[in-house]
Amino acid sequence: MYYSRTAEGGNRSTGSADASERVLGAAAGSGPALVDLEAAERARLIDEIRALEDLKSAVAAAQARATAAFDASSRRSQARAGLKADQLGRGIGSQIGLARRESPRRGTQLLGLARILTTEMPHTLNALSQGVISEYRATILVRETACLSLPDRQCVDEQIAGNLAELEQLGDAKLIARIKALSYGLDPHSVVNRAAKAVSERYVSCRPAPDTMTYLTGLLPVTQGVGVYAALSREADQVCRMPWCGAPIRHYDHIRPFREGGLTRAENIQGLCVACNQAKEAPGWDSVVTGGVEAPESSEVPATPGTPAAPPLPPLPSIPSIPSIPERSRPTSSTGGGTLC
Repeated sequence: MYYSRTAEGGNRSTGSADASERVLGAAAGSGPALVDLEAAERARLIDEIRALEDLKSAVAAAQARATAAFDASSRRSQARAGLKADQLGRGIGSQIGLARRESPRRGTQLLGLARILTTEMPHTLNALSQGVISEYRATILVRETACLSLPDRQCVDEQIAGNLAELEQLGDAKLIARIKALSYGLDPHSVVNRAAKAVSERYVSCRPAPDTMTYLTGLLPVTQGVGVYAALSREADQVCRMPWCGAPIRHYDHIRPFREGGLTRAENIQGLCVACNQAKEAPGWDSVVTGGVEAPESSEVPATPGTPAAPPLPPLPSIPSIPSIPERSRPTSSTGGGTLC
């Protein structure tokens, strides 16, 4: 134990954590002996960190077994209480979430992971128990084999997770690549169908961020995703079209105001920063277009004598057409434990 509860309910560090602090504090002085002592303590600490990481994986495997057992027992209890077959398992994911201080949605995901590890992927569960992989990498193995039949999934489980020495050397990206290569060799049609299903589940979401900002998130096919990213990046690089301003564009403005009959068309739209857009609304300002739609050279000049002429502005960059993306609600995970995709 590295932390224990005090009588007042707080945490108090104990054991080797305190000992390490004393050793490192003593080694903060000078002299070869103290330097060697500190180096030895660092080596011990890194070994301890590794051991604790192995312990975390073993605990995750124990949690998976306990979760699966709780699920089976709860379903039997619900059946004895007279629940219909399609209602068995209701609320179990939420209970798992509460026990692990997670949301009901995350609890349902962990429940699905536990079911698959304990019933379909014994080699992955064994690797997790021995600390060879983390719970996250076990999740990768479950998720990336979700499109396969049970025999094919178990074949991938045996070939990858059955070789502990090789598995321990695989990072996340290499693990995913290895699973996909084996999956395609076993059942290419399932892999292709999974890709097609992923396209149908594309979505774009917007959620609040700190400091009056937002997170714009999109799960898109690669062609659409690259196009959207290029358009947004290009937009971020554009600057206000007021001569000599150079501030980022924040507003799209009607050159000839809408209230004066200006149309919302490409040749009557320009990008301005906030300050310049507000400035042009002051008395004595006028806007004119001196070029066509291919290269409009709008200028903002005060309508007073003696004002120097503004220099011509560079043409607007072209923005490629991006396929429209129908509005879709973000897919939610099934309450079942069959897949984590």
